[in-house]
This record gives sequence, structure tokens and C-alpha cells, in this order.
Amino acid sequence: MKNKLLPLTLAFALIISFIGYHEENISKALGFDVQWNQKAHEIKTKIVDQNKEVNYSVGGEQEMNAVLQKQLEDIVEEYELAGVQVAAVNEKGTIVSGNAGKHSLEDKTEIDDNTILRSASVSKAFTAVATMQLVEQQQIDLDADINDYLELEVDIKHPEYPDTNITPRMLLNHSSGMTNGTYVSFASNSINRGNRQKTPPSLSEVFDEEGEFYSNSIWSEYKPGEKFIYTNLGYIVLGAIVENVSGMNFDEYTNENIFNPLGMNSSSFNINDLRNSRRGRDRDRIAPLYRRTVEYIDQEESVESKKSTIKDNEKTLENKDQQHNRQRQVHFRGTNFGDLPEFSNYRPGRNGSLYSPQGGLFTTATDLAKFASAMINGGEYQGNRILEQETIELMKQVSVSSCAQDWTDFDGLFKKQGLGLHITDELLEDGITLYGHPGIAYGLLSGVYFTDHTEQTEQSRRENNFGIVYLINGANTEIPGSSDTFYEIEEEIAKTVYDSLYDSIKKAGEH
Repeated sequence: MKNKLLPLTLAFALIISFIGYHEENISKALGFDVQWNQKAHEIKTKIVDQNKEVNYSVGGEQEMNAVLQKQLEDIVEEYELAGVQVAAVNEKGTIVSGNAGKHSLEDKTEIDDNTILRSASVSKAFTAVATMQLVEQQQIDLDADINDYLELEVDIKHPEYPDTNITPRMLLNHSSGMTNGTYVSFASNSINRGNRQKTPPSLSEVFDEEGEFYSNSIWSEYKPGEKFIYTNLGYIVLGAIVENVSGMNFDEYTNENIFNPLGMNSSSFNINDLRNSRRGRDRDRIAPLYRRTVEYIDQEESVESKKSTIKDNEKTLENKDQQHNRQRQVHFRGTNFGDLPEFSNYRPGRNGSLYSPQGGLFTTATDLAKFASAMINGGEYQGNRILEQETIELMKQVSVSSCAQDWTDFDGLFKKQGLGLHITDELLEDGITLYGHPGIAYGLLSGVYFTDHTEQTEQSRRENNFGIVYLINGANTEIPGSSDTFYEIEEEIAKTVYDSLYDSIKKAGEH
């Protein structure tokens, strides 16, 4: 791999320009500083064939594990990550999965398949699925006025275009004219007020011009349906719609209709569902997320005399690009997530933000692999269906490709958008079209992407249809990728997982 160091000023600019596209705000959090630990490069990998269609020989599996193990270990060390979970899937389930680094830098515990991470905006794909399930049941019309599915004190209307209805379709593809606006303040206050009063504020307080959280910044100058503007607030509104139409809290709806059918037993939008000890050990399965920063420190000794040193939880690296006596240190600042209030007086559909449909899914790479497998298998996983194939095809159609770049261009990441699904050919170097969603928050980078079921023949589907999943806990966001859309670490991990998937299939055919 090439030298990964960029000047600090450029790195800072890249981080600031890119980080805006995902939420990072509402859970109770405790921050703490941790410096890089060289000993964090321990790893576990495995190959799973849940339907036993592929029989791996012991030698082949050990060889495959060793290759993936070394690759992930090298990635964690070179990019100075806290930890990473990965998985690659086809229609039949998880084929390859692996973990490297640490669950907790403080406790020096290893990340593994049971480690649960907050997945950030990967969550939006699940909010989209929940919405489309209700569309299938004819409880929601994609092109109806969203106010038909809400019972708020005010209607949600763009003040400059009051005669233009905002529709569920527009919320799904980020073309409603909404921005992020005051969603951070609203969501944070909803949790805090729920702690104190057990009754969070109404979503009306965001859209009523006299409301506590109203601001002109909620709306762009664009007419609903005209331009793509990435909006977390729009997905909070979708969460409220799902709640009001189903009569269930958002976490309960997704548990019953998505996670339970897919066997995603380590996933929930409610952190309280996942608080338990693991395998008899007194340990929280939910890992902190780490923001990673780099510091350059002047040193008295000459450049020639400087050496890399390791002590306690600190790794100090010589910065060879600097001409003077400077050392480069990598720091991690961790965020823990607290329990949610009970919200005993909450009526579903009144708030929408409590379970963070825009970014609050806690999950694992292997659970996300089950979701990806279902999506490439026409909505079905191991006999359990969450969507009809026709619905998935509709979600994958490009529904908006005109981005309002004066608001949110994200370095061109969102060039094409389906209904709740990001469409890209820039993550893998082969230019393969992928559908799914990325995430970034609190130092985490995440992604779940899959190929198009219908683009392959029956004979080639097993070889060509696949999904890849990554959750990076404390990511290196200094270095842009080859297309300046994804980060280089995302491209590196995606390629590694993709190659491992097809190595495993090839070896299966040889034994």
C-alpha cells in the first residue's frame, strides 16, 4: 500500500466537508480520550455457510481464514483503526465474515461477531423497508400527501410552495425540499425531555412557525420533488408516519417486521433491547465509537534520532513527511451510548425521532449480512420474506439524480438515489453498480451494499450476486478514495471483503 499520510490541513478540510451527511447527536454520550494501542491488532475470522450448500474442506477454510486475517490485521495497523467488522454475502447467507481490532480501547477487549455497533445512516435503508412494507399493504400511497398519514397539530408544507404536496416518495429519495434544519436540537430535546417528563415534544414543534424548534433553515429554496437534498429530518418524519400508520413504536415495528423475521437477533433501534451480558461474561456488547484525530508534536531531538515508541495506550509515529522535529500521534475520543427513557406517555406518531430512524440502528456486520442476503434474494432470507421482489426493484430504480449542490453535494457521493437506497458504482474498483447505504457518525464509517438480483442469469447469480458489509469503529477519514466520494479505507475494506467472498467460492468448488 502507498503512503497514507496527508498534510493535516488537507485532512481537516476533507473531514469537515464530508461529515455533514450523517447524524451524530441524540444518545446520551460520555466522551473520553484514548491514544492508539499497537496491541489492538488481534483478529478473528470465520466462514459461515448457513444452508450447507458449500462444503469447505478444513485445509481450505484455514487457508482462507489466514489470508483474510492477515489482510484485515494489516488494514487495522496501516490505517490506525480502533476496530472493524466485515461480512460478504450471497443469497444463501453469510459466506465470509471477519473482525479485527478492539471492541473497547479502554478495556482492551477484542471486537468479535457479537460486538454491537451503532450503524449511523445505514439505518435509513431499514426505515425505507418499513415504509415500503406499509406501501405493499396499501396503507401508504407513495404519491399521497404525507399529512394523510400524520395526526399533527399542523400540516407539513413547504412555506414557499404550500400548494405542492410533500409525498412519502419525496421523503424516501430526499427530494422533499427539507434540509436537516433543527433536527439535532429537536431530537436531543426529545430524549432529554423524555427523561424528565416522560412526554417528548410533538413533531409539530418543528414545522409550526410558532413552534419551539421551528426555523426557516428547515426548508431549502427548492420546490418539493425538484432537487436531492440529504435530510435526516425527512427520515424522522418517515419514522412518525410508520408509527402512526402501524400504531406501533418504531423500534417495536422494526423488531417485529424486519429483525425477527430475518433472525437479526443483535439488532434494534432501541438500545435497551440489547443491554445484556455476553456468554456469561459481565461485559456490555455495545461498543463505544471513536473519533480519531492526529496531532503533530515538536520534539527537541533530531529527525534522525526519532523512533516509533509504544507505551501503555499510546502509539507515537514518526512523520517522515515533516522536515523538522515533529512526531505524529493518533488519538481516539470515545462515545458511549446510554439507555433510552421508557416514554410511558408517548403516542406513536407524535414525535418520530425517539428511536432515531435516521441513524439509530444498533447492529452487527453478520446481522446486516442477513439483510443484504434478503435484498439480493428478492426480499427473502431462509424462507422468511420482508418485501416482495417487485418492491425491491422499485426501491432500486433511480428516482432522483439532480443534487442541490449549494446545499449538500457530499463530494458527489449521492449521484443517484432510489427509494431509501443509495446507488453507486464508485465503491469497488471494477465499477460494479451497488445498492444500499453508507453511514458516518461519532468516528464510525459503515456501509451495507448489494448487487441487483435481476441483472444476473440463474446460472450466474450464485457467482455474481453478492453483498458487502463493513462497520469501522474509529475510522481513518484523512484520506479520500480514488473517486473522492468514499474514503480510501472504505474502498480498501470493500475490495478485501469482495475478494475474500470469491476466493471462498472458488475454493469451495475446488474441494
